[in-house]
Amino acid sequence: MKKLIAVPVMLALVAFGAFAQEVSVGGGVVAHTNLIQGDNNDDSEITTSGTTQILRLEVSAEMDTIVGTFGAWLRVQPSLATWGPTYAPEAERRLIFSSNTWGHLWWAPNDMFRLTLGEHPGAWWSRDGIARWGFYSMVQDVLGPGFMWNMNWGAFHGTGTHDYGLSFFPGFAGGLLMELTPNEMVQVRVGLPVLDGGETSDVFANLVGQLGLNLDFGTIALTYRGHAGDGNNGSIFAYLHLGMIEGLGIDFGIGAHLHEEDPEIGIGLAVNAVINPEFGIRARLQADIDTAEGAPLDMLFELLPSFNVAPGVTAFLGTGLSLRSPDVGNASIGFYVFPYVRLGSLWGPSLYAGFELRSVSLDGGDAAINWRVPLGLHFFF
Repeated sequence: MKKLIAVPVMLALVAFGAFAQEVSVGGGVVAHTNLIQGDNNDDSEITTSGTTQILRLEVSAEMDTIVGTFGAWLRVQPSLATWGPTYAPEAERRLIFSSNTWGHLWWAPNDMFRLTLGEHPGAWWSRDGIARWGFYSMVQDVLGPGFMWNMNWGAFHGTGTHDYGLSFFPGFAGGLLMELTPNEMVQVRVGLPVLDGGETSDVFANLVGQLGLNLDFGTIALTYRGHAGDGNNGSIFAYLHLGMIEGLGIDFGIGAHLHEEDPEIGIGLAVNAVINPEFGIRARLQADIDTAEGAPLDMLFELLPSFNVAPGVTAFLGTGLSLRSPDVGNASIGFYVFPYVRLGSLWGPSLYAGFELRSVSLDGGDAAINWRVPLGLHFFF
């Protein structure tokens, strides 16, 4: 399987290098282990786990022609997977490589217009600032997902709360993209999910349109995301980023999800404050307002202070609270505490280690508690 993955990658490298004017190659490796982990179940056992989280190779290239500039981007990301019947003893199962591949191509006749066809795993045009992946950023990719909680996007799955994509536009994953930038201030974007296929009317009904304005005080964006099918008129996202104060960034988002019956509204706020070179703090919160009769009120709140304790050594203390409060009955409450340390830099080679404790109590019942001691390394080039 390794050879099968390597052959198309080498062919892509040779082809890109032979014809393109500018070629860049990059990649990365991320691995982590939960040295020890457990929970408060009566039959709980202390266990250890680990994985090579990311194996990634990226190639991009572009070339100027008489009709404009063409470009291409390719990511190959194989991963380890366990193969064999689930009932078979572990000794009779083995690790194999599976592979994810993404790519897109683009054409720009001038500096004002670009047309792209393809896909990107990180999605395009997201308007979330630090509210989603940017809040914890690389530590999620290195140390892996936490128990009953999505560190990247912010959701306590145990309590059923939405992630921050409810109030901040999470991006357009792929298809046909058209971008018009008449000047540095204005951006007009339209995307059609043609790669999803289906009836043409449905593809156009799922259209994504976005208007962005870069102003002296920050950024404003308005995004519409269509939804094919009866009973749903799509979603509208309004986004504001304020960055005129040095060391302070504020992201504010509202997502209105226009179900014909019982529309739902998400309101989110994220703040990044750099107090001094040694100390900074981030906070994010979201309220989910569902207009359905008897729908619960969902809220998320998280804090992440950071301390530069020595050159190349940064300590963090992540904390969070999730609340689902119904009209009738007891509330569901989740919280976590996640102190960790990073040796190295955010984007450079680094080592992460920490301790994670999570608790979720559903409908006023006994709390389910999970804990782990994770360790991870990453190297990107």
